[in-house]
Amino acid sequence: MTVKEIEEMPMLKTIDFIGIVYTVGPCEDINLKNGTMKKRWNVAVADDTNLSIIVSLWGHHASNYEYEEHPV
Repeated sequence: MTVKEIEEMPMLKTIDFIGIVYTVGPCEDINLKNGTMKKRWNVAVADDTNLSIIVSLWGHHASNYEYEEHPV
């Protein structure tokens, strides 16, 4: 699946995607509408078409992942 195909998909669909991580933001605490906080980590991923997408990791996925430079 390419980034272009992801852009054209309906929201809230689970997919498999392979790409290269090229930018990683800081892990942040986000205030949710219900008054709680959750960790969020934004990661930019590019595919072989040179398009990119921001992937947000939430909760334990954001805090338990170790970044290696440009992993696939």
